Amino acid sequence: MSALVTLCVSSGAMALYAVCSWVLPCSSSLLGKILLSLIIGIISQKYFIYERFGNTFCAPRLPRETILFCEALYASLIILFVLGLFKDGLGLIYALGKTFGINAAFPFARALRQHLAIFISLAFGFYAVQEATRLPALKTVTLRIQNLPAALEGFTLIQLSDLHIGPLFKKKWLTGIVSRINAAHPDLIVMTGNLVDGLPEEVAQDIAPLKALRARHGVMSVTGCHEYYYNYLAWRPVLERLGVQILHNSHRILQVAGATLVVAGVPDKTEAEMGGELRDVAKARKG
Repeated sequence: MSALVTLCVSSGAMALYAVCSWVLPCSSSLLGKILLSLIIGIISQKYFIYERFGNTFCAPRLPRETILFCEALYASLIILFVLGLFKDGLGLIYALGKTFGINAAFPFARALRQHLAIFISLAFGFYAVQEATRLPALKTVTLRIQNLPAALEGFTLIQLSDLHIGPLFKKKWLTGIVSRINAAHPDLIVMTGNLVDGLPEEVAQDIAPLKALRARHGVMSVTGCHEYYYNYLAWRPVLERLGVQILHNSHRILQVAGATLVVAGVPDKTEAEMGGELRDVAKARKG
């Protein structure tokens, strides 16, 4: 509950600033200002709405289209807030400049600036959600390691993180990611947590495509905080049945054409906060 309160209060403060920066100075009628302020206030309470109508603020059980719409409006509010900070900061610089005889002013009339800010915020808010929900591109990073055994030259490792399979990201989306990964023919796949946003009985079918992941040396994973929000002990056997090896303060030793590669993993610190085992790098490397 404390996390929800923190999110609601901080979002409310952001909305209040946006209202003071953009709505109150506008030339609209009092009724128009009140209505726009109410709309901004409601948008800012996205997390409370999720908790009230979707049972949980971090993975609400609401139609996907509803979540996407709420996320786009909330992203627009964040952008409007940032634009307000930029505008007011620039206004302060202009005011200070006048004390030194430097005259500068904002371009365009105030009303036009306000309309542009709202348009830009909405446009980029909806664009941001579209970008966040498309299939991610595979980003290639080349690691140069001194004294690397010759057998490990060109070893390819794909890191997959923060899938958040649940109300927003479904089976079809994950199937596309799995196909994209398999087409790269990696040597090893490692997943670095936050794979799920729901209990096994709720999203087991949506995460099933992980079983189709293929790598020469398998698929390994550590836990993220979201696994602990949704009963990690219940999720672990599900993931293992999908062919995912869980590294929980443990390691695996791979033999690659005569060279040895050790892959170690520790759990997210959330486990300790919930009474579980502490992350222990020494234990993970032992032996």
